[in-house]
Amino acid sequence: MTKQLLSIILLLLFLSANKCESQPLPDSVRKVYQAALTEKEKAICLQSYLDLINYDGTFFSRAAKLIQYFSDTKDDAGRYYVILNTSNKYADIGNYPIALSQALQALAHFQSQNDLYGIFQSYRSLANCNYAAQKYDQAIAYAKMGIPIAEKMKDDIMLSKSYNSIGTSYDMASKSDTGLANATIAVNYALKSNDLNALYSGYGTKGECFISLKQFDSALIYIKKSIVLSTADNNRFAMAWGTSDLSSLFLGTNEQDSARYYAHQSLQIATPIQYQFIVMYNYEYLYRSFEKTNATDSAFKYFKRYTATRDSLYSNNKTVQMEGTQFNQKIQMQEEQQRTILLQNKYRTYALLAGLTLFLIVAFILYRNNRLKQKTNLLLEKERDESNKQKDNAQKALSELKDTQTQLIQSEKMASLGELTAGIAHEIQNPLNFVNNFSEINSELICELVEEVDKGNTEEVKILSNIIKENEEKINHHGKRADAIVKGMLQHSRSSSVNKEPTDINALCDEYLRLSYHGLRAKDKSFNADFKTDFDESIGKINIIPQDIGRVLLNLYNNAFYAVNAKKNCPLTPEGENSNTPIIYEPTVTVKTFLNSPLGGRGIITITVSDNGNGIPQNIVDKIFQPFFTTKPTGQGTGLGLSISYDIVKAHGGEIKVDSKEGEGTKFIIYLPVPIK
Repeated sequence: MTKQLLSIILLLLFLSANKCESQPLPDSVRKVYQAALTEKEKAICLQSYLDLINYDGTFFSRAAKLIQYFSDTKDDAGRYYVILNTSNKYADIGNYPIALSQALQALAHFQSQNDLYGIFQSYRSLANCNYAAQKYDQAIAYAKMGIPIAEKMKDDIMLSKSYNSIGTSYDMASKSDTGLANATIAVNYALKSNDLNALYSGYGTKGECFISLKQFDSALIYIKKSIVLSTADNNRFAMAWGTSDLSSLFLGTNEQDSARYYAHQSLQIATPIQYQFIVMYNYEYLYRSFEKTNATDSAFKYFKRYTATRDSLYSNNKTVQMEGTQFNQKIQMQEEQQRTILLQNKYRTYALLAGLTLFLIVAFILYRNNRLKQKTNLLLEKERDESNKQKDNAQKALSELKDTQTQLIQSEKMASLGELTAGIAHEIQNPLNFVNNFSEINSELICELVEEVDKGNTEEVKILSNIIKENEEKINHHGKRADAIVKGMLQHSRSSSVNKEPTDINALCDEYLRLSYHGLRAKDKSFNADFKTDFDESIGKINIIPQDIGRVLLNLYNNAFYAVNAKKNCPLTPEGENSNTPIIYEPTVTVKTFLNSPLGGRGIITITVSDNGNGIPQNIVDKIFQPFFTTKPTGQGTGLGLSISYDIVKAHGGEIKVDSKEGEGTKFIIYLPVPIK
């Protein structure tokens, strides 16, 4: 059934709400039901209608009227689909024998009619009944029976719900790793089908598995997703489960106020609609929470409610009474222990006061004793010597640290020089290749020319002469190109001057971007990445120290290319551990410049260097500009590049910032103030 049709059903049901009490099947719903083309569409129509009346306390009476209505109209499929819904409701309130009996009756009917969707829903109801009755092996078995049917019908929603039932049953059976794997498959099918109910059910089960595995951060993410989506869908059952899961989570993290808050919130949703096993779990969380904080009265109150609810669900009165007696005994023992501890503390207080008085008398006598004074002086002298020794050690360590820092800075400079050299070599190699190739061609052509002269073939001599001339022009062109590259590099590597000079910032950004790329390619032939530029041509030249800003840019480019290369070498897969389809990833580094509007006679030039790598974890973003801090493997980074870059930009009166999202990429932003005429 299409989502549009389902929306029409819900709207019509709302409009006919006042008539629902008097009619087994309102006219608006009956028309949609009769217009359904398949048994599956009829089942979805009835389920949508029954879901609407599932919360007002009249479910069973209305369901009985519907069953009679379909019996009178001889619509067996409709009658047994209603019976399946009542089976699920009986399971919710803890009447498992009736729930299982009705589900088995429906299964027998649908099997006789070869109604695949009805058979699938019967297996789901049987799985739900056994799950609620804590028979998890049977629940898993019935849920697995539905998978071949869902696969045959090619229905991703049915597959999602089957794997979700399997996942939650494994989790309750203390096999949470297996449960998580099945819940992940359920989420993937839900995302593929774009079904909201299946999606928040899958998210909820993943959250519960993470709670069992004590991975509370991951659990919180998926439970919150489930609550948001189920609230948007107004599914009270899922809302009650989600808030109950939050109570369980915070009980695990020992955040008792939050655990109690969400347990009460879940009770407010679950109690009116008689979801008894959710009510039972919330009472359990409340009594365990109060028990942890030794609030024995409240703990005992909720323990009694928990045992009463569990008894009504599972008919195990003797066990409940035994646990209640044990709990009372535990409370009495705790109270007796508290009285004993109070009495012991009182005696200890008296003894402590007596001992303290005696100690003060002895201390006064010893204080006036000259021998104690001498011992004290010796102790002070020893401490002074120890302090001096520690001071000498600290100064020695500081000196060694400074030497190490100097060596690391030199190492960083040499590394930068090596990267520049590799880039320059690559840039010059292209024009030199042209010069060498055309020179060799001309040598061969001259030999041919001599032969043609000897033959007296003037036409061929002229043709060869023209070709030699053209090659000489190309040699001259590429020679000048190499000369320009060398002069440009010398211009940017001058160390004799530290004065600022007018510099084309766009050309500088482009030049060092290509040097960084070619330098990395020279060191690693397998390295490959795309880079893009977006320069503001209105900037013109600005006063900077080009070799210093070039060093900053080179460091940022190298880091960006390193990040995208690292992500490229670690292929990603879509959500779900069993997926074998890799995500297509294109490593890209983007450089932009633009001039902000002037303010007070000054403007801001912004340079951004972005990559789509793995990003920087939030817990270390604040540390990246600290000296010697690096995330690269040992021997691949000194941890000084960003620190030196930060100092260079500050020396130019600017700022350098970072914006990073883990898993998405990183953007470094340089702000350089410039005067505006």
